[in-house]
Amino acid sequence: TKDAILDLDHSLQLAPKSGMALATRALALQQDGQYEKASADADSALSITQEGLDGVMAWLVRGTIYEAQEKYSDAIRIFTQGLVKNPNNSQLLMGRAECWNKSGNAQNAIKDYSELLRVEPRNVAGLENRAALFNQTEQLDLARADYDEILHIAPNYAYGHANRAAVYGKMRKWD
Repeated sequence: TKDAILDLDHSLQLAPKSGMALATRALALQQDGQYEKASADADSALSITQEGLDGVMAWLVRGTIYEAQEKYSDAIRIFTQGLVKNPNNSQLLMGRAECWNKSGNAQNAIKDYSELLRVEPRNVAGLENRAALFNQTEQLDLARADYDEILHIAPNYAYGHANRAAVYGKMRKWD
């Protein structure tokens, strides 16, 4: 992480208005536990660009910093702002869905995972997370359907088989 930060420092000396370099350094700083510096870099990146690949990276990193600090409402706000500028971005949808889930709002998490799957239907992580929430909220037919789709995409995925079996057990459908 330290070497990455040094390289990004050098990159920013050469191109101080690089939103991607600022966002990437913010991510490295966040991973190094330097949340204040990470937040400042993410905010600087967002002041430069809010759309396109650089903008998505800036929104994603800023939201992830809040998520790492367990500031889920702030992370949700940032991911939502990013989605206004970058609609249908699967990474921003995934980030917001995860924060909804961590903050205890399963219904909004399910909505975001569903929107993610509209954008990217073969996203196994999105399917698996939504299936787990369907299972948790006792929507067992929907959970089973998501596990069926996961196994259609990745037939050798062991956890998909195990999780679908657990749903069958809750449904009392062992055959």
